[in-house]
Formats: sequence, C-alpha cells, structure tokens
Amino acid sequence: RRFSAPTSLLGRDMPVMAPFGEGREARLKRGRLIHALLQYLPDVTEPDREAAGRNFLARDASLEEAEREEMLSAALGVLHDPAMAGVFAPGGRAEAAIIGSSKEHLPADVVINGRVDRLVISDRQVLIVDFKTDQPAPKEVSGVGDSYMLQMAAYWAVLKEAYSEHAVRAALCWTDGPKLMPLPEEMLLASLKRARSEV
Repeated sequence: RRFSAPTSLLGRDMPVMAPFGEGREARLKRGRLIHALLQYLPDVTEPDREAAGRNFLARDASLEEAEREEMLSAALGVLHDPAMAGVFAPGGRAEAAIIGSSKEHLPADVVINGRVDRLVISDRQVLIVDFKTDQPAPKEVSGVGDSYMLQMAAYWAVLKEAYSEHAVRAALCWTDGPKLMPLPEEMLLASLKRARSEV
C-alpha cells in the first residue's frame, strides 16, 4: 500500500497555485496566515476575536498595517457570515487529519493521508470544508480547479467509507466574498474517475 496526499493520486503532484509569477510568495504567505486565523479564532469569544487576530498578526514584523487589516478582515468576514454557521458548529475540528482508503472510489493500493481545514461530524452528516484564499474566487463550481476538486473528492471518498450511514458533504469556503461553495457529489465522483483512469 502507498500513502498518498490527495493531489498525488495521479502519481504526480498537481500544483494548487501557479508555480511562478509575480507576488507568489506574498500570496502563499497571505494564505497561510488567513488559514491560521481561521484555525485559531473560532475558539476565541466573538467580542475578543478582532483584538486576538491583530495580536496574532502583529508577531510578523514584515507585514504592512494594511496587509494585516486585509487578512484580519478576510478571516472575520468568514467567521461572521451566517452562511458559515454550520462550518463552525459545536463539535467541529480544525486541521483534522484524514487517513484512510475507499474500496469503491480509490485505487486498491492507495491510502489517503491528508488534513482538512474543518471537519464537522453530527449524528447524520459529515461536513468537510477547506478554506481557499484565491483572488478572485470562482463564481461557479465549474470554475474550481482540478487539484482542489480532486483533493476534496479524495477526502469525501475516505469519509464516505468510514461513515457509511451518514450523508457526507464537501464544500470549499472562499475567503474572497466570503462564499461557501458546496461541491456536488457527481463532480466529486467524476474527479475520482478521471484520477483512476490516468494512473
């Protein structure tokens, strides 16, 4: 058996961002810091989140004040959006490890070894959410890149097998908006089918 990151199902890593280009390092750094805020701030009481976020970002002396404010605004915009309530529901976990296989949807020798930004398990449903900081965010689900779709499809397949009695849902949370974008099951299945055919 081989352990695989979700985007390595094709036997090669699929880039999730353009490998070159002006401002790439700044975009990567911005993404990491917004992800960190979205991991840390949900556990802070709402009245204290803004101050806590500012204190966290102030640790990085290389950031301009305007950059800090933009990142904090993006994170707080997600946390305060009523459409995101289910993402941050009680019992949800941040940076949840997902390790497993799927007899039905993944190659027999593959064990997925990954981590999802938010995992919420209730009595009847499993919700898998990954935060994406791309700008601009796609307007429609048809604009989601192959690597993002395959990543979520792999997580969905593993959890579908582990929680066979639950409805397993996958979604991307775009911080640009913000926007919660459910990923239809048929698109997840199509992504997995393409990956299997290209191995």
